[in-house]
Amino acid sequence: MTLMNPEFTALEMNRQLENSDATAVITDKSHYPRVMESIKMGNTLVRSPVIVISNTDVPPGAIDFKDLVSDKVEEFEKTLDKTKIDPLNDTMVLPYSSGTTGLPKGVELTHRNITANLCQVSCEACNSLIKAVDEYQEVIPVFLPAYHIYGLTICLFASLSQGAKLIIMPQFTSDKLLQVLEKYKTTILFAVPPVIQLLIHDNRFQSKHFATMRIIFSGAAPITLEKIAQFKAKITSDSEFSQGYGLTETSPTLTSGYGAVMESVGFLLPNTELRIFGDERNLGVGEIGEVFVRGPQIMKGYYKNVKATQDCMDGEWFKTGDLGYIDEIGQLFITGRMK
Repeated sequence: MTLMNPEFTALEMNRQLENSDATAVITDKSHYPRVMESIKMGNTLVRSPVIVISNTDVPPGAIDFKDLVSDKVEEFEKTLDKTKIDPLNDTMVLPYSSGTTGLPKGVELTHRNITANLCQVSCEACNSLIKAVDEYQEVIPVFLPAYHIYGLTICLFASLSQGAKLIIMPQFTSDKLLQVLEKYKTTILFAVPPVIQLLIHDNRFQSKHFATMRIIFSGAAPITLEKIAQFKAKITSDSEFSQGYGLTETSPTLTSGYGAVMESVGFLLPNTELRIFGDERNLGVGEIGEVFVRGPQIMKGYYKNVKATQDCMDGEWFKTGDLGYIDEIGQLFITGRMK
């Protein structure tokens, strides 16, 4: 499965369909014309009718998604290849990332990669989501895009694995988020720095909207200490503010911010190793170098791009392209990017 940005042009869609060797497409009715335009450009392996999710009639020639999840599922199963899956080595999802450099590349994440990372972020030491039990259930507004690994693995997979109640927002606007926060007693907020910035400066958002929140997570990009302080001053609640660190190539999470100082991106997740490399040697505490990581969440490789895979791997170690250092207690600090 590969994931595409719905804002892609037909040409951008075509490039990803071609590179990923996709054989079928699932879309909604509003994007169907652009999908068909991209397929008609050629160079893809898409031969089956496009599957359309719609509450009304689907376009002629398309397959209605409802048929796949209705009583006709057995009929469709008969047409599927009964291929055995190797969870350790077979690719589960193929998100696209620019990687540490260059044009977007397909990142092969296996079933093992995703499952391992879900276990890592769900550990008690990370103080993340609480598994639904008795009358308690995490309530989470979801507005980060599922074509991004943060939205897919953390907002969807990790939340669902803990039995959370997800409030899906098909499109993010400040008005819609405000409506969700006023209607539901949300307990977790997965955000990115631009959303935190919006919450700081939009006076409609008040401390009462965060009264039931346990944790606000910020990820996908750095956020300044000044912005964190402004946000915490505004919400005036006991909510924990946490940020982590990761990449598409690491499924995505490498660290947890629980218990760490705000200047850092946190402590390594369980079963994750790190070394700081520079001047042809491993560096010590406080020395800045390139961040290398190793663990079960590290990608299989870049799809059909052996050279790019070789360039970013040192044996089992993934070279992130980020510069950073660790302190005496194991907190990781990111200081910049390799040139």
